[in-house]
Amino acid sequence: MLSKRQRAYDPASMAPSQRLRLNMGDLFSRNELPAKRIGEVCTDINAVAPTELRDLSGPAGKNTAKNISKKLRGKFMKKSSWMPDYHHNMRTWDPKTNKIVMDLVPIQLVHEIVAVLCQHGFRDKLLDVSQMDPQSLVHLRNCETDADAQLLGLGIWGDGAPTQWDRSESIDVLSLSLPGVGDFQHLRIPLVVLPHSKMCKETWDDVFTIIKWSLTILATGVWPKKRHDGSAWKKTDRCRKTPRELIRGALVQVRQDWKFAAEVFGFPAHNTVEGCCWECKCTPAEVHGFLCVCI
Repeated sequence: MLSKRQRAYDPASMAPSQRLRLNMGDLFSRNELPAKRIGEVCTDINAVAPTELRDLSGPAGKNTAKNISKKLRGKFMKKSSWMPDYHHNMRTWDPKTNKIVMDLVPIQLVHEIVAVLCQHGFRDKLLDVSQMDPQSLVHLRNCETDADAQLLGLGIWGDGAPTQWDRSESIDVLSLSLPGVGDFQHLRIPLVVLPHSKMCKETWDDVFTIIKWSLTILATGVWPKKRHDGSAWKKTDRCRKTPRELIRGALVQVRQDWKFAAEVFGFPAHNTVEGCCWECKCTPAEVHGFLCVCI
């Protein structure tokens, strides 16, 4: 969870059967092997050692890669502490019809992630501000003064990443960061991941409506009794009905590259005649021969 290189468990301390299952789950979660291939390997292992991976094995038959992936995800995450995705119909772009359509989009909620970290005893660690930059720390202290309480400083990180072997497609990723927490200030916990081709202004409006709702819950410290739109919990939300311990928090950072800032937050793009500096009104034509006041 906390490192791309270090595993969340110590292989040397595990029994062979337990280590085998964790290794297969690790390969699946990192997408190092396709789900269908992992299913085949689990079936082969079970054929050689009938007591191993029995619940993960089975004939391939007509099972599609999607069905196998769903099965493996359910089995590997059966005892997971993470809350299930929060699903909501959002407006997305359909590149085939060039129209906005409604799509069921999964998203992780900030307050639920914090609740899970609290559950596992990370409360004191989360409140660490030793690595927070001065500007964010000043903002956090101002928020604490207004709230009259100690707050957890949170960050939102937006970025794009290429996909496909030829980098012909890309995804937009919105992640949660903990900018003040010692060794984990560079940790990124994905909140929502969507194909760039399906993104439009309305999609981001819908995404940030939910993000704002979740951050408001952390700001107040009150566990929600309804969904973000005021509707009752769905059957898939049954685990969300029980209130959990929370740390009150405040958003102190929003980071992204300039392309993401222009597409999502409406900042002027770098190749426009408008000024692209957030500190002054200097335009590209004025850069040479003039001193920008923000330098």
